[in-house]
Formats: sequence, C-alpha cells, structure tokens
Amino acid sequence: FRELTERTIKSFNEEINLYFLSEYSYPDLIKKVSQIKSGFIIYHPVSKDGLGNPLDFDEAAKTIIKASSVPVYTFWSMFIEDGATGGYVVSPEVHGAKCADIALRILNGEDVRTIKVDNSDYGNYMFNYKSVTRYKIKPSLIPENSIIINKPLPLYKSNPILFYSIIIISSMVICIIFLLVYIALRIKMENTFLEEKIRERTKFIERQQRHIMNTEKTASLGGLVSGVAHEINTPLGVSVTTASFLQKTNTDFEKLYYSGEMTQVSIIEFIDRVKECTEMLNINLTRASELKKVLRRLL
Repeated sequence: FRELTERTIKSFNEEINLYFLSEYSYPDLIKKVSQIKSGFIIYHPVSKDGLGNPLDFDEAAKTIIKASSVPVYTFWSMFIEDGATGGYVVSPEVHGAKCADIALRILNGEDVRTIKVDNSDYGNYMFNYKSVTRYKIKPSLIPENSIIINKPLPLYKSNPILFYSIIIISSMVICIIFLLVYIALRIKMENTFLEEKIRERTKFIERQQRHIMNTEKTASLGGLVSGVAHEINTPLGVSVTTASFLQKTNTDFEKLYYSGEMTQVSIIEFIDRVKECTEMLNINLTRASELKKVLRRLL
C-alpha cells in the first residue's frame, strides 16, 4: 500500500507532502490525527498499530474520522458509511459475492485451472454528503456519476404526507381569503348602493315635504315619513358599523397570513367573526328593506 501510494502521489504535477502514520501506537495515532489542521487523510485499514497491538478496522476508522479536522478518504465503502469523506472505493460485499461464486463453482465440480481470474474493476466513486458539506468541498470537484450517500431528500420525498398537507392547507387558506375578500367587496358595494338609494329617497321625501307643508294632511304625512326614515337609519347605521368591523377583521387576517403567524385558532376566530357579522348585516338590512316597503306604501 505504501509503495502504491507513493507512486500515485508522484504522478501528480503538484507538490504534495506525504506522511505515513503507521509507526505510531493507536493512542499516539489518534493524537497525531487530531493535530492535523490542513490537507487530508487517506485511511487504509491495518490489523495492528505501530507497537503490534491488534486493531479493530471499524472501530479505528470511526475514532480516526471523529478525531480528524480534515477530510478522511478511503478505498472501502464501509468506512464512508462510518463518516469518511469519500474516495474511489470497492465494496467488501461485491468481492465476497465474487469469491463465493468461485467457491460454488469449485464445489460443483468445475476444474480450478479452468476458472479465469476476474480482473474487472468493481470500484465506484462514493462520497458522504454530510462530510462533503462539513468540509465545504465544492461540488465541481466531485467526479460525475459519483454515489452520494446521506444526502437529504426533498420534503415531497422524505415526508410526502406533510408536503401535500401543506399544499392542501395553503390552497384552502387562499380560497378562504379570496372568498372573504369577495364577501367584503360585495357588502361594500351593497352598502354603497343602499346609501345612494337612501340619499335619493331622502331628497325625494324632502321635496315632497316642502310641497305639502301648506296643508295639515301633508304635514302629518311628512312627520310619519320622517319617523319611518329614522327607523330605517337605525339598521343602516348598524350595518355600516358592522361592515367597517368586518373590513378591519379582514385586514387583520391578511396581516396574519402574510406574516406567517396564522394558526388554526386564528382561522376559526376569523370564520366565527365573519359569520356573526354577516348574520347581523342580514338582520339589519332585512329590517331596513321592510321599513322601506312601509315607507313606499305611505308614499
């Protein structure tokens, strides 16, 4: 491994300083790894440390990766799953499967001499997304068609129920807002139309009153008309006040929506207020309409 690494490093045109840490004891190795502040580490599993003490491949890899403050590259896929940054790796599972296939062929009676050596390259570039992000490695430096593990999935894949729930709730909120805006505009238009009609009727009554002021009959009628008109103004005044309150409620609701502070409780309160206001408008406008019919019969 050492000769292959040195030969590979020499093939680069850039000057690269290469240090081997295999002569250290395991504790000293971990300490040395933690002191490295630049460059990178290539981890190749060994069965013993520099003092001949046995090492566990997987445990040593996890400890080195955790202690390192620089990227750790390797040739084995299992260490990337443990947190290594990446590298051109081979899978022990693939090699094991190939060996098992050869063993089965021999057990089935095939002559060993006829089995050809498989020199195929079963390696792949593999990188750990979390480690790549941690060390701020540019995506352009990662080879194309590399296998990326631990990459977070978009919300519609990781939690489709939550994603589509958000879409449905947002659509419902938008529909409710459009409906409330439509209701508010409709009420405003109806109030404007009603006020215009009242102004026209009031002017008409005033003209009629001036015309019949010279007779007692017309005077009495004028008093009666004035009373009815006063009675009309009461439900209309309540309707105007209710419409103003409804408009303010809608404005507050819009602020909540665009600020992102809307809750289910605020939506329910808003619907209850709209329902209460519309009922009050219906009662008062109906009352005004009935008084207008009375006034029309008198005239």
